[in-house]
Amino acid sequence: QKPNEQITPAERVRRKREKPLSVIAGEDSIVLLKNEEEILPLKPIQKVCLIGKVAEAEGGVKDFLLSKDRERKISFIGYEPGYGDSTDISEDRLVDAEKLATKSSIVLIAVGLDEKHSQQARKDKNMRLPANQEALINKIYGLGKRVILLVYGENSYDMAFDQKAS
Repeated sequence: QKPNEQITPAERVRRKREKPLSVIAGEDSIVLLKNEEEILPLKPIQKVCLIGKVAEAEGGVKDFLLSKDRERKISFIGYEPGYGDSTDISEDRLVDAEKLATKSSIVLIAVGLDEKHSQQARKDKNMRLPANQEALINKIYGLGKRVILLVYGENSYDMAFDQKAS
């Protein structure tokens, strides 16, 4: 959906039949917190990669970037899962994400928690991203790349590190 686009009731019904309700709700509730240096919208000449396990959600940004049906307005060069929940500490995932990021001019990093882990974090009153995801963000920032954080989930997060993101 484009900003200020008026959707007819018939179009909304059609969309609901074709997409899960969670995808529709997500599309209708995306918030852009900041866009320094006018990094968005992405330009066709930019090489873009995606890092982050939470981007694998059905109908998520990974599906969009890999879709053959979308208009090819950006050069998508690859995906690495990075980290999901806080128990995943594989150094190989960090190394693979860093290798991919070095080939990109823009790095999309998808962070947050899935539904199960979001519920537990709310119970624990934990407002931080998992430590492994924060380590991933800091590692990619250290490369000097332009970073766009895509924050998934039902929780509010402490974004003290967001001064580095565009």
